[in-house]
Amino acid sequence: MFLHSKGFTLLELLAILAITGITAAMAAPALSQTIHHWHLKTAVQDVYQGFQLAKTSAALRHTVVALIFDRNSVGISGGFTVFSDLDADLSHDEEERVIKQVRWKNYPGISVAREQGGEEKLSFACNADKHPAVGFRPNGIPISSTGGLGMGAIILENRYGLRLGVILSCAGRLRIAEE
Repeated sequence: MFLHSKGFTLLELLAILAITGITAAMAAPALSQTIHHWHLKTAVQDVYQGFQLAKTSAALRHTVVALIFDRNSVGISGGFTVFSDLDADLSHDEEERVIKQVRWKNYPGISVAREQGGEEKLSFACNADKHPAVGFRPNGIPISSTGGLGMGAIILENRYGLRLGVILSCAGRLRIAEE
């Protein structure tokens, strides 16, 4: 007869499974929130990189490169487009080459944050097509569609209300900030 058995009893295995199941159930909401936070950080980093791409492309191409935030017919931003702006009007024309295009739908649960009155937290001046836009001269200085310096900010939020944004200074300095 065996005095020392090797292995686990069925009761011990069931206890381990119950403990694992309870732990997983408690961790699921935190994991969901972490995933949505990761989507927000990724979207904000893509906006930041879009600005950086526009700035460096302007220097490399010796021309104005613009970044516009595309809006639909009801004025909601759907993403952004970076393009070589040959006529420096900060509006995308058919002959102007698109360098990068990003859509918010690629980031589940992410949208442009809104003020209490419903306005988007997107503070760049609008071009003639009523899209918020900023251009970069070859020297890296941002310009607005009104001819002035192109400073502003965009704030994104996830479905949990966490907000992160990209801020562009009048000198062309970019930074990511929490709101």
